Amino acid sequence: MSPSQSSDLPRKIVVGTAMQPYWGEYPGLEARLAQLAALIDRMADEAARRYDGAGLDVAALPEVAVNGGLNGVGDEVSFPLDGPVLEALGGAARRHRCYVVVPMYLTETELSGGTAGTYSNAAVLLDRDGEIAGIYRKV
Repeated sequence: MSPSQSSDLPRKIVVGTAMQPYWGEYPGLEARLAQLAALIDRMADEAARRYDGAGLDVAALPEVAVNGGLNGVGDEVSFPLDGPVLEALGGAARRHRCYVVVPMYLTETELSGGTAGTYSNAAVLLDRDGEIAGIYRKV
């Protein structure tokens, strides 16, 4: 199976998922993003191993992956996409040329297209270039 090519459609895709509990102490944003990027790296390695060099097409991270373990209200537990989140997880998307689903408590900003000063439980879809392809806001 070869890595994704738009001319190959329709085709089977490789989706990586993970179950991860976030019951311990929150390690800080930088450490959490490093954990999540490493998880995407492992998904891509496993995809290549299991599917004869195929690339990972979609990495779907666990619910509230970025913020899991934090307790409090919106401004205490939410992060904007701008900056560290987009740099780390967008970098993983670019590195593996895959889509990444990033579930998180989101601080809305101009970049995310929401109303500044509000927060949402969102799933952000990053494209293969690490750019925002869409945002689904649950709440």
